[in-house]
Amino acid sequence: MDVVFFLKFGSEQNMQALLEEGLVHLKPLSYFIKLEGDEARGDKHEGLTEYRQGPGTRVVIDGKHELSHETGLKSMSIRHEESAACNVLCLTAITPTYRQVDSRIKDLGDFSVTIIKPQVFLDRLITAAEAEGLSVQTSAVEYVPASYSGPMGVFRKFADGYDFQNEFRVSVRPGREDAINLRLGSLTDIADFGRRETLISILGRGLGPTAADGGPKA
Repeated sequence: MDVVFFLKFGSEQNMQALLEEGLVHLKPLSYFIKLEGDEARGDKHEGLTEYRQGPGTRVVIDGKHELSHETGLKSMSIRHEESAACNVLCLTAITPTYRQVDSRIKDLGDFSVTIIKPQVFLDRLITAAEAEGLSVQTSAVEYVPASYSGPMGVFRKFADGYDFQNEFRVSVRPGREDAINLRLGSLTDIADFGRRETLISILGRGLGPTAADGGPKA
């Protein structure tokens, strides 16, 4: 993924803090699993290690009771606590092929920060995280169809209902039960702040940035 710039949506207070202080909140992955009533953020499949369905799906319980696709097992979700034990920052990635933000993005917040130098932002975030003893992974989210069967993970999600976000993630470990707050310092040299609807209007007219300024690829 060639990232032209990142978008982060939220409340006015949080977005101003992000711009002026570089205050970043990385929430535990479990937070998104529990938000079942929040269609924009909640995802019951979040943090799965594997999801299996279709022919060949099979599980043996207590070494003797077998369930399989052939006997009526529709699907099987596997979540290992260790693989799901991380904190994440979720961003919307504007790319050469994703330039018009979906109207459903309104559910993520009324204000936005546009990060026009995405690689500089990631470098600062990684430096701050490593100073706290955290290891960092970054990647675009891969969206898979409803028929998918196989490994999942932090950077893979089902497309239905979520692919409109065109998400890019930063994952840090070891994870914590509460949000991890990092301060990167002022982002006013690489970012801008505004109302969500103004940004969407600008993107709709095709007036957004047209080339990545050292943007990350994933």
